[in-house]
Amino acid sequence: MGSIGPIIQELDDEIDIVVSGHWHRFTNALMPNKNGKQIRVTQAFSRSTAFADIDVAIDPKSKDIVEKTASILTTWADAGPGLEPDDTGAELVESAAIAVEPLINRVIGTVGAPGSDHSGYEPLAHG
Repeated sequence: MGSIGPIIQELDDEIDIVVSGHWHRFTNALMPNKNGKQIRVTQAFSRSTAFADIDVAIDPKSKDIVEKTASILTTWADAGPGLEPDDTGAELVESAAIAVEPLINRVIGTVGAPGSDHSGYEPLAHG
């Protein structure tokens, strides 16, 4: 698992989950520390192309994590919520577009052809 293995081996038994980064790869595994405790290690690729969806179960008395699972979910917009337009949202956007249409299409001024101060400086070209 790259350079994360030696780090995991040195972790205290109180550590249950490591959300790693910098290696830019998929990681979703249980790895043992030096005492053999299984630590969930995740890494969700790179450049926001995925995220780690981590679930834990906590013992209400001891407050210890007693179960840990993770899924690495991609953000590639080829499946999942938000791919189909929401009718209510689409109606809201359409009504807002209609409401502002007179404002966004109104001419508020004009500029003549770019001028020069006879030195070659063109004010419109230099903001």
